Amino acid sequence: RYRVYNLSLCAVLPGPHEPSNESLQHFLRPFVDDLLRLYLSGVKINTPNHPEGRLVRVALVALICDHPALCKIGGFADQASARWPCTQCQIRRADIPGFASAACRPRSGELHKRRAARHYTLPPDKQDDYTRKYGVRWSEFNRLPYFNPITMCVIDPMHSLLLGKRLRPNFLAGGDNINIVQVYRVACGTRFGSLAVKLIKSSSRTSA
Repeated sequence: RYRVYNLSLCAVLPGPHEPSNESLQHFLRPFVDDLLRLYLSGVKINTPNHPEGRLVRVALVALICDHPALCKIGGFADQASARWPCTQCQIRRADIPGFASAACRPRSGELHKRRAARHYTLPPDKQDDYTRKYGVRWSEFNRLPYFNPITMCVIDPMHSLLLGKRLRPNFLAGGDNINIVQVYRVACGTRFGSLAVKLIKSSSRTSA
C-alpha cells in the first residue's frame, strides 16, 4: 500500500511559510469537491472482468497526519488550547496532569459539525473567539455527508507515544531506560497504526 503506484499526490502547498487555517481550507476545497462527486455519483471504470464498465464509488476512510496538521485540516483548536486541547475528548488542559477519566468525555462528531457550520457563517473577527469557546473551526471535509471529524481524524501514535518526549516517560516506566520487553507490552487499539516492535534495536532511545 505504500508503493508509488498505490499513492496519489493530490496537491503541493506553496511556501515559503505554513499556510493559515483559512488558506489551507481554500486549497482543500477542490479536493473535497472531487471526493463528493466520487461518493455521490461515482465513476465508471473499465476492467478486464467488466469491459462494459463498472460503477465505482470512493469514500474517505480517515485523516492521518501529525497533531498540528490534524487540527488545521480537521477543524479543531490547536494543542495549545486551554479549553479544547484534545481532538477526541472534552478534557481541559488544567485536568491533564491529574488524568481523571471522568474528564475525558468523548466529543460528538455530529455536534462538532454543527458548530463548525456555525463557525463558517461568522464574520472573520468573531471566528477566533468562537474557536476558543468551542474548540471548533470550519473544515471542508465537513461537507462530506459520511465524514465524522471525531472518529475519522486519527490520533498520531508516532509523535504522541513512540517519539513523545513528554508523554513517553509518563506512560512507559523507566524514562529513557526502556527495553524491548516494555515496548512489546504497549497496547495499541485498532484505531491506531501498528507499533514498530523493532524500534529499540535501531536506537537506544525512542525519542527523535
